Order: sequence, then structure tokens, then C-alpha cells
Amino acid sequence: MVKFIGITGFEDSGKTDIVERLVKELKKRGFRVGTLKHVPQEDFTIDQEGTDTWRHAEAGAEEVHLLSPDEKVTIEKSEFSLGNVLRKIEDLDYAIVEGFRDSEIIPKIAVADTEREAERLDDVFTIAFIKNGAGEKSVFGFEDTDTILELVKDSAMRPVGDLDCGQCGFDTCGEFVQAVANGDTPQDGCIALDGKVTLKVDGKKVPLKPFVEDLIDSTISGLVSSLKEGEGDRIELELKEDGR
Repeated sequence: MVKFIGITGFEDSGKTDIVERLVKELKKRGFRVGTLKHVPQEDFTIDQEGTDTWRHAEAGAEEVHLLSPDEKVTIEKSEFSLGNVLRKIEDLDYAIVEGFRDSEIIPKIAVADTEREAERLDDVFTIAFIKNGAGEKSVFGFEDTDTILELVKDSAMRPVGDLDCGQCGFDTCGEFVQAVANGDTPQDGCIALDGKVTLKVDGKKVPLKPFVEDLIDSTISGLVSSLKEGEGDRIELELKEDGR
């Protein structure tokens, strides 16, 4: 499962340079890498008014796919949160998240031009700084690529369920993320996403509380086991709206 790390900082701090370096170094080591960039401007769209694809979306298309000989782009029109987007990303080893300074669901490395900026960026999910730091957390230079890379490999973590169910031993998901980032608890402690039942709706993984997971497991397993050729270790079920 893909692991995430955040690179945060204010405008023109150099965070994109760090993302570039990390992507290149992880690729050199044979990892599959992706990125996610935060665009905070309201009403932002990567599509331009008047283009064919813009007209497709204006007509009501929920997904618009662009395909060229060298590239495929998918535009989805919906409301998104960082958490549900992270849970939809698959088939990668690492994903570098640029921006999202206020995120409380992934560990973050902050790039700060001044100590004042570092103090403003610092929170319990910040594991280290680049250029300038705050408190007793480690501070690296841009040239410390190998050391930063090792920190990423050690601290990047899988997404959490955002349920605050307490099954990981912590009261909130944020406390769990903080403990993982500090090396105080294993990364696989999020039962809501790493249990024996995986539920996806329109491709997005849905976190499950233990009671719901057990209910789905016992109900589906019981029904399937009564069918001819229904015995097995893995069950996959797909439901389509209106049977389509």
C-alpha cells in the first residue's frame, strides 16, 4: 500500500525543489512514486473556459478524460478532501504531498526561509525542517538529500480512516498519526483501513469500524459459503446501481 509524506512551506520556499529531488531519488531506487499538489485558490480549475473538455463538464459530465499519444488526464468534478483522495491512490510505493500546511493525517517536513516561518509551520505532525527550524526538531539543508530521503522512507505512512474509532489505541486519528511519525507505534495500527474486509465505493476505500467490518464479514461469508463453489479464502463482491 502506498505511503505518504507531506512537504509544506510558504510560497517560494523551495518545497517544490525538495519534491523534485525526492521523486528522482526514490525512482532511482526502484520505487513507484506519485505526487499530490495542493492548490488553495477557490474556484480553481485546470481546465480553461471554452475548451472542448470544459464544455463536456459544463454539460454535466462527472469525469472528463483527455487522451493523447503521450499522456492521459482525468478531470473529476466533485467535492474532495485530502483524506478521501489519499485513500483512492493505489499502485504506488510512495506519494509526496506538496502543501496542505494544516493537514493532520500525514507526517510533514516543513521548508522554512526564516525561524519565524518555521514557528508558524510547526505542529505536532511536523517531523523535521529544511533550512530553518523550530524547537528541537531536526533541521536539514537542501544538500542533505540522502538524509531527507531516509527520513521519508522511515516516516511516510499509509492514510488513516478519519473515524476516531479508537481501535488503534489512540483517542483520535491525529494522535495515531503523531505517534507513527514519532516512531512510537507501528504504521499498520489503523484497523479501519487495514482489517480483513475492504470496502470500496466508486473506487474510494471506505473506512470501517470493527462492528461494521465484523457484520459484513459474517453476513457475506455465511451467504457465500452456502453456495456451490462458495468455499475460499478471499471473497470479492461488486454491486452495481440498478443492476447495470
